[in-house]
Amino acid sequence: MLPRGPQPGVILGVVGGIAVVIGCLTTWANVGALGGFSHSYPGTHFGEGQVTLALAAAAVLVALASMLERRLLFALPVLGGAALALTLSKRSDIADTLSVSFRGFHIVSTSAGGGLDLAIAGSALLVIAAAPALLSRKPADEITTIPRRGN
Repeated sequence: MLPRGPQPGVILGVVGGIAVVIGCLTTWANVGALGGFSHSYPGTHFGEGQVTLALAAAAVLVALASMLERRLLFALPVLGGAALALTLSKRSDIADTLSVSFRGFHIVSTSAGGGLDLAIAGSALLVIAAAPALLSRKPADEITTIPRRGN
């Protein structure tokens, strides 16, 4: 018999966690100003990005460890939910940041970077990572029990 590969939840957890890590290390915010000045900030420039990076690293480790102890898989939605809340909050902050225009010319503008969107998508994968394990569980009436011996 061939050995079984990793469970779908493990794969979702590892892929989601790696996506969040890559997202945290790439651009979360772009700032531009009149005259061609522009600067990009990676996720790790922000406190939310640093915490999200730590959550993602923990999620990858938990996903890998869940190959040995399947119950650990259920920690992924918690880690992913926290990362998703942080990334969505930061996306809202960047969108709400002041953009200054004068007579149709942008003097200062901000926009969210692609790394932030990747971190959001990876966080969403972490949230649903335990779903395959939940859906594959046998209902209680199908679980067989060992009959008891007589006294």
